[in-house]
Amino acid sequence: PPSFEYVAMQWGIWRAGGIAVPLCTDHSVSELQYVLQDSNANIVMSHKDFADRIESARTGLNCDLFEVSTENLKNQSTSTQLPSSFGDEDRGALMIYTSGTTGKPKGVMIEHRGLVARAAWHRDEYGVTSQDRASQLIAPAFDPVGLEVWPFLTSGASIHIAPEEARVDPGRLRR
Repeated sequence: PPSFEYVAMQWGIWRAGGIAVPLCTDHSVSELQYVLQDSNANIVMSHKDFADRIESARTGLNCDLFEVSTENLKNQSTSTQLPSSFGDEDRGALMIYTSGTTGKPKGVMIEHRGLVARAAWHRDEYGVTSQDRASQLIAPAFDPVGLEVWPFLTSGASIHIAPEEARVDPGRLRR
């Protein structure tokens, strides 16, 4: 789900030279297993609240599971420097799985250069500055999430992760 941990995990994956494959927390174990197998994931990072479902999904697959919590992210670097692989011409950044109109979801690669270009366009088009604040509402496995996070963070702005109850109540979200 949208969370500080998710943003930190994605950043860490890129810093390590990997490709992030966001998983939908509401998918069945068999759907999760399909994505893990199809993407050839060898490491899975999961929020501790979601780890049991991931553990079930990775049964029989050759991938390690790491649970991530706010506690084990403390005292980590808060540098806003982009990873050296960020923006490389042909490096994959995200593999997003489509809803699967053919019955099976299909992985679509979003390259760093596409994500960087889109974030730069968004910053320029909307005049994003370090004084801005944005809310993350979209699930990480849905590709527009990049526009909710990276144009703002790369501008020095802040992101506010909206709790589930605020995402469905516009008045509460505004407050």
